[in-house]
Amino acid sequence: MMKFISKRTFEIRLILILIGIIIFGSVTAQTTTKSYAIELAGFQIGDMKVEEIKRNEIIEYNLESLVSFWFFGKINVELTINSIYKNGKMISSDSKSISNRGSFFSKIKWNGTSYSVDSHSYKFDNKISIQNLVPFSIVKFYFQEPSPQQTMISETFGLTSPISKKEKGVYQIEINGNRNKFVFINGELDHALIQNPIKNYVIKRIY
Repeated sequence: MMKFISKRTFEIRLILILIGIIIFGSVTAQTTTKSYAIELAGFQIGDMKVEEIKRNEIIEYNLESLVSFWFFGKINVELTINSIYKNGKMISSDSKSISNRGSFFSKIKWNGTSYSVDSHSYKFDNKISIQNLVPFSIVKFYFQEPSPQQTMISETFGLTSPISKKEKGVYQIEINGNRNKFVFINGELDHALIQNPIKNYVIKRIY
């Protein structure tokens, strides 16, 4: 014999199911987003948004930026980076840079014994593999203060660098001859000083 339930009981069960879905979703996928301004010589030339998505042992980082500046003509650059971490180590990254002066890309992937690298940036190409798993990268700076002497990897160049602590909350890396500084306040990245083959610039947190 079929057992019918009342409309009220059905509604209560439906509400409990929806609450369970919401709670389960918040546990398995926690998302944090931050916004930054990109400045050149004191003037804002672009915006950046970064995102961290936590799913159990997997953490995904996304970065999107758009800048426009003058360098022997107007240059527009759109950059996207996607990096995947598992158990605290980066296992893959995919970056793309699209501009009116050319487009570049970089792909890095852990294959079980080393990182395969296929990187093409402005006046720079790199296909040299990296042997050891790395716990830090550029996009991770936006969500976590590093430990001194950790090794980091650049998603756009496919190169590694030790992270050196210059003073409290200030860390420096060197990638392809460019020295970049990251300044943390109360454990949060406040701003970064970036050296670039075209123009040096500053990335500032928007609060």
